[in-house]
Amino acid sequence: MADYINSNILCESYVHVEPEWLKQVSAVIRKEKLSLIRNEIEDFAGKRIKFFLSDDVVIEITFTEGSIRATITAYGPIILLIGTAILNYSSFRESIKQLATDMHRASSMLSSEMLFQTNSRNKSEILRIEARKGIVGSIERINNKIDSIDSQLEGKELSPTRINGELLDLNDMLLKLLSNLKNAEDKKLVTSALIDGVSKLSIRKSRFKLKNKLDETMYTSLLNERKSIIKNLNKYKY
Repeated sequence: MADYINSNILCESYVHVEPEWLKQVSAVIRKEKLSLIRNEIEDFAGKRIKFFLSDDVVIEITFTEGSIRATITAYGPIILLIGTAILNYSSFRESIKQLATDMHRASSMLSSEMLFQTNSRNKSEILRIEARKGIVGSIERINNKIDSIDSQLEGKELSPTRINGELLDLNDMLLKLLSNLKNAEDKKLVTSALIDGVSKLSIRKSRFKLKNKLDETMYTSLLNERKSIIKNLNKYKY
């Protein structure tokens, strides 16, 4: 098996089918057909994933027989796909958004090709299909959370309790992501961009409805939570 120590799952396609022909052929013919299907999928995956992502991604395909279960996974560092010329959160967000679209397109193509190669077209033959965006999907969800908080902060008479809860959720998401990133250069790239995004959140006191001491305490708490997020991100920057 390839060494994935410095790579994350970039995209993954999972298909579980049970085509009618599988029950109607002998064990020998079944084995031959599955071998041909695997070869076709390996060729298709290699060409499509490398076209949409990069020639340097590592592709792994696993097949389980009986009913047919296939997982097609592309591994690689994020920096391989978006480069090092990311100057701020805004450009990082747009790059990740485009990359997530490419990941979903590649995964969906692989799933469709599996259905085609296994001749599984009826609903009763298709037990499960998933097109996964991998680590890029996780980053996209974090970007969406930052953008959602930023949008809320444009309002008036905001609840400090609500925004504090949003920041707590964001912190949890970030810690989970950073603990899963395996490539040191990826960590530097991602943390630098996210620090910029979190730092620019405009937490102005005038925007909040502070009716009592509890509200004042929650406002102070959310300011501290932002500091905590930036501190946690900085731990992974170097």
